[in-house]
Amino acid sequence: MHVLPHSVTISLQPASRGSQSLAPLFIMPFPTREEAYNIFKLFESPPEGSQRFFQEYVSPNLEFHAIGPPGSSYAAVYHSKAEFLAGGFGKLGKAVQAPGLKFVIPNGIEGVVVDEKRGFTAVRFDATNSITHSGVPYQQHYSWHVRFGEDGLVSHIWAYLDHGYLDQVLGSELRRMGIA
Repeated sequence: MHVLPHSVTISLQPASRGSQSLAPLFIMPFPTREEAYNIFKLFESPPEGSQRFFQEYVSPNLEFHAIGPPGSSYAAVYHSKAEFLAGGFGKLGKAVQAPGLKFVIPNGIEGVVVDEKRGFTAVRFDATNSITHSGVPYQQHYSWHVRFGEDGLVSHIWAYLDHGYLDQVLGSELRRMGIA
């Protein structure tokens, strides 16, 4: 048992998969810089890492804002994790070869800024080693501004990216595939 500063008591009993123990990456309410880095670093190992991120660290009530210029078909607000996975991340992921969209934090832990007291995190990602089905590399730059809820789960994401480049590479691939 661990007693947290807000008089919340939790019992840590890590899940297990075979002989491997899966301990939580942080103890609530909000992650430290190192903990946040380890959470977002999951995107370096698609598809398992990104699946683990969304399954274990994101609220079902996620509000995801894809910030973009007026008129961008990719600028959108998703009002749940399921909606985002079906319409945003999931749709774009169909444009690239396996293992899927891979994001790295180019400056390591220095690419993560955390306000532990209020639950805000900013992380810089680079899409790397993501190749469309027609062989075009997708090398996008992202900045995610994230809010963790009191339950320790990601509740809000504001994502900043180059929408023109997204459309040029992934959008054209989705159109070529008849998905867009």
